[in-house]
Amino acid sequence: MMIHTGALFVAAVLLDTLGTTLFKLGAMQPETTVKTSPMALLRSCLSRWHVPAGLLVYVVEYVIWITYLSASSLSQAFPMYSITIVLIMLVSRLALNEQIGMKRWLGALLIVAGVGLLGSNT
Repeated sequence: MMIHTGALFVAAVLLDTLGTTLFKLGAMQPETTVKTSPMALLRSCLSRWHVPAGLLVYVVEYVIWITYLSASSLSQAFPMYSITIVLIMLVSRLALNEQIGMKRWLGALLIVAGVGLLGSNT
């Protein structure tokens, strides 16, 4: 069965966004800070389901991404992948209630415009 490359791209972008969000949720725990030792930080992060789930999501995402790359132009695919930056901003605002300034929203708009230009076949 042949999977459409567009579906592979969308799946990779969504899974990357999910993986990053899971890592953030795992890192938001009270005892998870950069002031602890690296090993204590790692143990703390891995002790919650968010980080191991994020790792699993990333493994699946990379398999999908490699499959997508096998059928796509790297010079087009990789820059288009920057749309994940915009999705992560949206998730951070809507799900994590993070504040995002006007300059970042403008930057996101420029990324969307750039992805639109890169995604065109001309």
